[in-house]
Amino acid sequence: MAREIIVTSVIKNPDNSVTVGGVYWLAAPTNRVIPRPGLVSQVPLASAVTWGITTGELAALQAGTTVEQSFSFGVAAGVGAASIEASLQTDYATQQTALTNSAPGAKFVGASWDGTTWTAAT
Repeated sequence: MAREIIVTSVIKNPDNSVTVGGVYWLAAPTNRVIPRPGLVSQVPLASAVTWGITTGELAALQAGTTVEQSFSFGVAAGVGAASIEASLQTDYATQQTALTNSAPGAKFVGASWDGTTWTAAT
């Protein structure tokens, strides 16, 4: 199973709160697949190897079937890992729904305006 949430940083702040950062790997709906052959993941390459991220997962990002979206949010001091994980899962689901229900995406990429008429991408 491909990863969906990858935490890349947890920074402890002076007030003992933490800032959690990382990426969501969202499943691109069929009409939102936009290949990005040169895409480099925000997951540090050295960490990707250590964390067991596969070449297939990275290839899916470049193929556009997986969409990488970064996140960063503050967590109050004393909040436990289980609460942070639950919040990440809830936000991931929200972001996946937003992507799934968003504009036409790939069907619009490549469309052009000549000053008079829109020409659809082929």
